[in-house]
Amino acid sequence: MNLLDKGKYNHSKIEYQKSRKKYFEKPISKIIFVHDYSVKSDELKFTNFFQRTTSTRNKIIKEVIQNCIQSPSFFTHYFIGDEVSLKTERDIYKRQRLHKIIALYNNFQADDDKLFKYVPNTLYQTKYSTERGLQFIFEHKDNTLFVYLIDLYHLAIPSRKDKNQEKMSLSYEYESKKKFNKGIEEVIFNKRATKS
Repeated sequence: MNLLDKGKYNHSKIEYQKSRKKYFEKPISKIIFVHDYSVKSDELKFTNFFQRTTSTRNKIIKEVIQNCIQSPSFFTHYFIGDEVSLKTERDIYKRQRLHKIIALYNNFQADDDKLFKYVPNTLYQTKYSTERGLQFIFEHKDNTLFVYLIDLYHLAIPSRKDKNQEKMSLSYEYESKKKFNKGIEEVIFNKRATKS
């Protein structure tokens, strides 16, 4: 189901994605969404709440996630993986921030050496044109992907830092979305919202 006009997608973004290294080549037999509800933190300037229950973007994200659950092979067809557990000195901030965000889920701790970030690849962007903010943070165990974080707005891992060690637009992006109150559990998984 193509919900958006294919003619609107960004060609330069598509070319950039072609150069990204795909991580998983082995089969994925199962996908488990460990954290299937939304969290928010003013301190970390992070949220993954939706603005409303229904919108074109919500339908796209729900379609993709439900397809991944029903047929895990769909995942590698539309997503590309990058290591999160980078070892360079300049990546320490990114790792620390990511772990603080994941810890918002009942103080859950993830294994730093096994985390991977998944972002939409060329095929995904061609089909869903304007949908690029969505990212997933996974751990891979025995052909199963465990989803620890659904990042709707690319707020989890900043790509650049300002003098306060924030992504240049992080404060602005968070301020524009911090009042959103529709949880992933309600929008994506059709469950009654119980956490905020």
